[in-house]
Amino acid sequence: MSFSTRPNPDPRADWRRLRRLLLVALGLLAGALIVRFASGIAHWLGGLLRILRPLAIGLILAYVFNLPVRFFERHLLPRAEGKRARTLRRALSMVLSLLLSLGCAVLIVQLIIPNIINGINLIAARAPEVAESLQLWFEERLHLMPWLEKWIGQINIDWGGIVRTLLSRIIEGTGNVLGAAGMIVAGTFRVLVEVFLGIMLALYIVATKEDLARKFGRLGAILLPQSWRAFWRRAIDTADQVFSAYTIGQLVTAAVLGIVTTLGMLVLRIPYAGMSGTVLGVSSLIPLFGTYIGGGLGMFMIATVNPIQSLIYLLFIVILQQITGDVIYPRVVGPRVGLPGFWVLIAVLFGGGLFGIVGILLAVPVFATAYRLLGDWLRANPDLTHEEFRRRWRARQAARYAVRQREWAEAADSLAGAEAVEAAEADADGPAEAP
Repeated sequence: MSFSTRPNPDPRADWRRLRRLLLVALGLLAGALIVRFASGIAHWLGGLLRILRPLAIGLILAYVFNLPVRFFERHLLPRAEGKRARTLRRALSMVLSLLLSLGCAVLIVQLIIPNIINGINLIAARAPEVAESLQLWFEERLHLMPWLEKWIGQINIDWGGIVRTLLSRIIEGTGNVLGAAGMIVAGTFRVLVEVFLGIMLALYIVATKEDLARKFGRLGAILLPQSWRAFWRRAIDTADQVFSAYTIGQLVTAAVLGIVTTLGMLVLRIPYAGMSGTVLGVSSLIPLFGTYIGGGLGMFMIATVNPIQSLIYLLFIVILQQITGDVIYPRVVGPRVGLPGFWVLIAVLFGGGLFGIVGILLAVPVFATAYRLLGDWLRANPDLTHEEFRRRWRARQAARYAVRQREWAEAADSLAGAEAVEAAEADADGPAEAP
């Protein structure tokens, strides 16, 4: 078979061209099948994801749980050597990490969640009153701007009614949710089972992480070539550095913002210190916009009591945010994340649009990992041009083809030698002549 009338020095060029056409045809066929059976494929993928959800929870918990374990292993018995010392160090680190995790869970259940719920209830209760007060305050001062008074007079907006309508919709939605109590209980039980399985899997992964890493490294050495192994090792190391630095930095920053905000509000005698500090600390986990959201909610709660103190709170939060952003966060994270603000915005929008709140939380370290890998590659090739890139690509493809040709030739020679040996043995062991 030939697709060209020109003489071809490569006898397998036509086969490679045919293989590309077959791959394109198979890709088009697969795309058509996906479009045709999209609903069935989505249902099957949903079932597969539900089955794999405990595994995903276990992997995420194992990574987060491994952060304090590594910290304790670096500081507990640092000079002790030997298998027994390593086993004892691992056991003590896991026990201390479990106690730390349990303390964080108790803190979340007993302090953070109640304060957030109280803050939401306070905002829902005071929103209509604040809206009407702002409307009256604005109307009393309209005489200072006659042109604005004339323009506002043509518009009749019932802000209190708008707020009450929104709250009634929220209450109706809450009632619908409460009406499905049985489904909520069943879903909660399923989630608890999945979380329990994930915790058991996470403990096993952390306890045997060296053995698992050795086995997966051996599997990669068998399945992947050397260049791919080096790339994936570098990518995994970079992702580990970025994710660990980002996670620790966000948690430390959130804790500092929440605690310092609460203490500062108590010193300044600003109301709702506990609720405002908790809301600000939790919302600061959201990249880029979280601090502004938490600060706005806290300012609204304080403004329901004293508007002047809400302005003092705003000034305090601005100063505190500058200190944490310029002093604390860089010292905790260091240069390992280093994602510019523009790409943080793109990451938040992209991740939030695709995966919601989980995408917002994970998009920044994912983008930071890709950004750092790309930056390392560009720094390793400072004078690379498009022509040079194409030349290297072609040279790499030619080298791979040469290696494959040599392997084929060695296999053919080995097969021919084996056939010759078998033929010689068959001739030597031929049937004896008849008497």
